Amino acid sequence: MRLIFRIALSAAAILIFAAPVFAERWKIQYFFDEDRSRLVIEDLVFPSEKRGIAMGTIVKEGDNKQKFTTLVTSDGGENWTQIPQKEHGRSLFFLNDSDGWMVTDDSIWFALRRRSDSVLTRWTSRIEAALASSVIRPRSASCGNRNRNVALIAVTLAERCVDARFSRIKIDRDPLRGQPTIVVREVFKFAWRQAGWGEQSMGFDEWQQLANLASGEDPRMFNLPGGRRAQRDGEFVVLGLLMGWPGFP
Repeated sequence: MRLIFRIALSAAAILIFAAPVFAERWKIQYFFDEDRSRLVIEDLVFPSEKRGIAMGTIVKEGDNKQKFTTLVTSDGGENWTQIPQKEHGRSLFFLNDSDGWMVTDDSIWFALRRRSDSVLTRWTSRIEAALASSVIRPRSASCGNRNRNVALIAVTLAERCVDARFSRIKIDRDPLRGQPTIVVREVFKFAWRQAGWGEQSMGFDEWQQLANLASGEDPRMFNLPGGRRAQRDGEFVVLGLLMGWPGFP
């Protein structure tokens, strides 16, 4: 019999709804049980079948102080781990079960969890870096939010995969897999600026070439403006000065 799965939030519990088409049945999968305290769950997402993240506020009776928390599960909701947070979380968004964001009253936080980890363990603030970055310059107010999101994702990914120096740039391709091309282009732009290289001779076609190089679509090696070369070397893309390249005549 085909089952329909839904998730519901209450002030103190997470319930999962697994019901045949013509019946309803609820099962509590997490219940907050601390003396003289209550948990208000404000958002919940399941980026995959097994991994789920909820966030909320713990309010203690007779005390105006609030504690903020996230709840994470890696087994489809059978077990939940409570992780204290610094700020009041409002909403969650995940691209997959590794890359996600939490919006709070004052900032945006990025989830830190390697793919090999069983659960998300901590968050790091990324809004300041994204807003300060010139990765994207919105052309109109209508595209501002979208461009800001792209910038935020690109800066976050760059911090995970870019090693930029003036003599060469090395980019790990693994975190870029499955990312939209526009994001990958912005990661290369961020790395280029981190190395202190001028962009005057770089245009859309060159940035697109680099994005294709990372995905394995373009030739393994080619030259770029400004006397530089790009090469796909296994799991990395390496950029450097042409005159310092091994084998350069």
